[in-house]
Amino acid sequence: MKWPVESPDDLRVLRYVADAIQVMPDDSQYRRLKELSDGHGHPTLLPPRSPLSQMLAQWTGVTNLAYLLADAREEVEATLEALARAADGPWEAILATDAPYVEMGDNLSGEVVTRWFERYQFDYYVRRVEQCHAAGKKLGTHLDGTVRGLLPVLVKTGLDFVEAITPKPCGDVAIEEIRDLAGPDIILFGGIPGAMFAPPFTADDMRRHVEKIIEVHWPTGKWILGVGDQVPPNGDLGLVTLVGELCEELCR
Repeated sequence: MKWPVESPDDLRVLRYVADAIQVMPDDSQYRRLKELSDGHGHPTLLPPRSPLSQMLAQWTGVTNLAYLLADAREEVEATLEALARAADGPWEAILATDAPYVEMGDNLSGEVVTRWFERYQFDYYVRRVEQCHAAGKKLGTHLDGTVRGLLPVLVKTGLDFVEAITPKPCGDVAIEEIRDLAGPDIILFGGIPGAMFAPPFTADDMRRHVEKIIEVHWPTGKWILGVGDQVPPNGDLGLVTLVGELCEELCR
């Protein structure tokens, strides 16, 4: 796969593009979704991906970014700063709404970004957390990959929730370990790996998994059961129904 950004010259072009971005807010779609939800939930606003995550997912990929950091670190750092500036406009628009929840759609995974996150994205998260809290909003992020190295770091930024948590048998941590990594305060979403809705997993597998999550995490009151991160195209919707039935049966 050829990525748009593979050289220092490409980084300079990306900075030019980022610095030229202009934002004209339009909240009509948000207001429409809020009306459709009719009190049954809240539209969650997603800002642009954070600079490091944007580089990894949209511009360089992992390998190119690693080489660019080795060969042209100052160019990379200048580009991350430009992407952060470019996000200020969308963030201002989000903070001006009455949306109570905002989520970073960063698709994080510990084995890829933990050390880079600490160096290049931690302070960015802290700044956005502080902005959201000052505006009366809660902020979370999307961690749908490996958890062990990164979750404790995310907690230190002051986030209110982490969504799409994916434990074993598909992730890297057991259900029983997750709260120890997260600490007592943060809200966690997820817990059911998307792969478990498709073969070779069965209804019995799903029942045992959901029973374990409820046994371990129901008492804390700080777990929102969901999929990490989505039911796959070949998923069995009957298993989705089963999860709801298990919640009705066990969460009383």
